[in-house]
Amino acid sequence: MLEPQRILIVDDEEQVCTTLSGFLINEGSEITTCGTAEDTLREFKIGLPDVIIADHGLPGMTGTELAARVHTEYPDVPVIILTGLDCCDLAVKAMKSGAYDFVLKPAGLDELLLKVQDALLYRHQQLSICQKSSPTATPPPFSDGASPFSIADYLFTLMGKSPVIRDLVAEVEIAAACDVPVLITGETGSGKELVALAIYRGSKRSRQPFVVVDCGGIPASLIESELFGSEKGAFTSATSSRQGFFEQADKGTILFDEFIPGFRLDNQKSLLRVIETKRFHPAGGGRERCSDFRALFATNLNVEDEVKKGNFKHDLFFRIDRFRIGVPPLRERRDDIPFLISREIKRANLQFNKNVDIDPTALQILVEYDWPGNVREMQNVAVRAVVTAQSRITPEHLTLSLMAGCPDAGPMSGFGEQRPLNELVKEKKEEIERIAIIEALRSNGGNKSNAARELGICRKTLITKVASLGITHYDILKPSGKEFIHPSE
Repeated sequence: MLEPQRILIVDDEEQVCTTLSGFLINEGSEITTCGTAEDTLREFKIGLPDVIIADHGLPGMTGTELAARVHTEYPDVPVIILTGLDCCDLAVKAMKSGAYDFVLKPAGLDELLLKVQDALLYRHQQLSICQKSSPTATPPPFSDGASPFSIADYLFTLMGKSPVIRDLVAEVEIAAACDVPVLITGETGSGKELVALAIYRGSKRSRQPFVVVDCGGIPASLIESELFGSEKGAFTSATSSRQGFFEQADKGTILFDEFIPGFRLDNQKSLLRVIETKRFHPAGGGRERCSDFRALFATNLNVEDEVKKGNFKHDLFFRIDRFRIGVPPLRERRDDIPFLISREIKRANLQFNKNVDIDPTALQILVEYDWPGNVREMQNVAVRAVVTAQSRITPEHLTLSLMAGCPDAGPMSGFGEQRPLNELVKEKKEEIERIAIIEALRSNGGNKSNAARELGICRKTLITKVASLGITHYDILKPSGKEFIHPSE
């Protein structure tokens, strides 16, 4: 690793600080530890670290809030966030706030070391740039702007390793290498922002700003002043000049998140000119400014349909649709669901200090469910199940009707039938439970105690379910005609 390499670990758990310190000291690093973000900021008075490793769940100011503060005041100091909760959404939030990278808990030390090495290279590069006027300055380790970031590792960690995701990774790697606008489409909660971050982190612009424009959260009347900036006096509240998003993204990447609903046709005309020329005027006049940015566009709408409806300018569409990536919904990559469910249960266990696992019957229901809310719905379902379960998640702990009627879920919702989702879920649960109970009774020769033990339920519950599901001894008989004890006895 590079020198100097002063690493600051921020975690309120002493054991975590001790473990990480011991490991990184062995790698030749100088380690300082703090228990809170506030202590970290006071530590800066002694001297700046080269890398900060901060837990998100700090008391008081969170690790993500600390990353935002550091990014604003000391932009050349990288912050790595440790997180074990709602990892996908939190990872995106952390990166938006200015975090350099993140590691999911429980963190593998080898993985953390690689990220620390990457962050140290970035820090070294930034110091070299600041000293470039000095004849003794050391050249940046990545003189061509390339990034050691692995798109495959990043997306496999967060989205799974199904063939569909492997195809997605191949597309993202191509997009990262081509400095052209990218249109990212997909349903809400499918992972469009994760794909955008992967493109940015894997591109030659990865050492430069990443600016996210929440188009749905900005009033249409203010969108141009937000994008282009404003001069003092441009409007009543403009008491000073302010940079817009395009200027902030100079030499970096700008992501327009859910961009179509937030842009009126006149806004689209202004945006088209900037996309074509990279030049613009701030609100209130002033000199023309330019910005060398790369633009990414994410939307959950069908852009061609919006063009046909007259809601989106066709010439802007042609300009932004130079490379398109469609992020598949969960129902099109069911192979990833067991991995994702297991991960979310582990995060929830960590959050609520529990040790809950999942019954195979419940897992099969989740695999067959169509997830209209995608990963965000899955996170919600997992948390609710872990909170309500004692030791094992069973079908009774699943709340799969939360997203019924989701507007962008597509024609397939629930289990694909045009019936109330809660009715379909109940029917599917009963069908799977019936099969599981019959198989358990068969494999145990009709012995209810052994079958209940295999299913992870008590004998009384098994007898009740046998009766409610209408299971008879004829259902359990094998073709050989072997005698079985009646399941209700």
